Amino acid sequence: MIDSESGTPYLYERYWLQHPEAEFRLLPSDNIGYLDFPGPVLPRLEAAIIRLHAQVGNAITEGRRIVVGVGSAEVLMASMWVQAGAAMKSSTSNGPVQVYSQPPYYSAYPEVATALGSRDFTWTNMSSNDLSSAQQDVVEFACSPNNPDGALQNQTIAGSRVIHDHAYYWPHYTPIMHPVDYGPQDIAVFTLSKLTGHASSRIGWAVVGDPALADGMQQYVNWHGNIPLESQARAATLLEHVIGSQGGIFSYGRVEMQRRWTLLSDLAAGQQRFTFQSRQAAFDHWSGRTEMATPPYLWIRCNQERDADCAMTLQQAGITPRDGQKFGASAQYARLSLLMRQMDFDKMALKLERLMMG
Repeated sequence: MIDSESGTPYLYERYWLQHPEAEFRLLPSDNIGYLDFPGPVLPRLEAAIIRLHAQVGNAITEGRRIVVGVGSAEVLMASMWVQAGAAMKSSTSNGPVQVYSQPPYYSAYPEVATALGSRDFTWTNMSSNDLSSAQQDVVEFACSPNNPDGALQNQTIAGSRVIHDHAYYWPHYTPIMHPVDYGPQDIAVFTLSKLTGHASSRIGWAVVGDPALADGMQQYVNWHGNIPLESQARAATLLEHVIGSQGGIFSYGRVEMQRRWTLLSDLAAGQQRFTFQSRQAAFDHWSGRTEMATPPYLWIRCNQERDADCAMTLQQAGITPRDGQKFGASAQYARLSLLMRQMDFDKMALKLERLMMG
C-alpha cells in the first residue's frame, strides 16, 4: 500500500543528504535557561526569513512584522484568533464570526476553526454568495497555490478579513509572478516544512502589516509556550543555506516535480477514466523564465459511475489517498501527495497506470 494521504515532504531528503555542510550542531550546555535570548524570536531566524523573501521575491516584508509559531498550524490558529477578534470589534451583527474558505479548501481549515471551541467564531459551509448576501462577519482562508488543486486563490467575499496561506508559494511548486503585498488587515502565512522539507522542526511564520494584529498573534503564541530554541536555530541554519546556495533546493525541487508531472501527464493522455487538475505556465521572476506550475498534490477526479467513491477506487488499487470530501468537494475527487520518496512515487505511478488501463 502506497501512502499518498500524508503531505510529509520526503522528496527533499535526498537533497539534504547531498548537502551535509548544512548540518546543525548544539553543545550539551547550550540553551539551558528558559529564556536564553531577549524576545520571542531568534533574531538570526527573523533576519534569514526577511533575506529569503527578498531573494525569492515572493513577499514584501519591509514595514511589516514577522510572527513565528510552532508550525503553520499554530500560526494559522493565531491568525484566525486575531482576525475574528478584529471582526467582532467592528461588527454590526450579533452572531459568531463565520470562518470560510472556497472549496476545495485545505482539509485542516475546519479543524483550525473548531479546535478552540469558541462561541465567537464557527466554521461555515455556506457559499460565498450566501455569505455576502447575509452580510455576516467573515474570516476567510485563501490558500495560494491551493491545497489540494494548486489553483491561485484570493479573497472571494468582499469585506472579509483574509488569511493568505502561502505554504506552497515557492519556486519548486509555482512560478513566482509577484511578491505578495497585502493591506494591513490581511495576514500572509508561510511554513518551513514545504520549503525545505523539515516538517518535524515545526516552524511557521506570518508576515503581518498591522502592528495590533501582530501583537495579538504574538500573545497567542506566547500563551501556548515559547518556540524551542533548537527548532529556531535549525530553521535559521537551513534558511541561511538556501540563501547562500542561491536557492539550490528550489532548483532541485523544481526538476524533481517537473519529472513527476511529466510522467503523470503522459499517463493521463488518451484515457477517460480520470481527470487531473489543469496547470498553468507563467513568467517566473525567480528564474527569469516562463515556467509551468508543478503542484505538490494531484487532485484527481474519477469520471465513471463505477468510481463514484474515488478514494475507495484508489484504496482498492493499493494507494491511500485523502478523500475529496475532506476538502469540501464530492466523493468523486481525491488528493494524492506527490512529495514522497522517489521509489514510492514510481510505485504509485505504476498503480495509477494499471488503473487507467482497467
